[in-house]
Amino acid sequence: MGRVASNPWRHQFSYETPTDLYAPYADAVPEALAAVSGPQWTSALAAAWAAALDQVNEMMTAGYMQTSH
Repeated sequence: MGRVASNPWRHQFSYETPTDLYAPYADAVPEALAAVSGPQWTSALAAAWAAALDQVNEMMTAGYMQTSH
């Protein structure tokens, strides 16, 4: 079986996703969810999604490892 990385959020620059795109993505997801959810979207849902995506952003940024191509 393959080896499990010590940090599951660790990824390499070769994925070509610059870290400066993480925050705009985290902003766009709740906006898209609100657009498709209509009146079921609440401020509580918006806050929960924002908090979760902030945590993911922090973990992804902390796990970012630039490699040479």
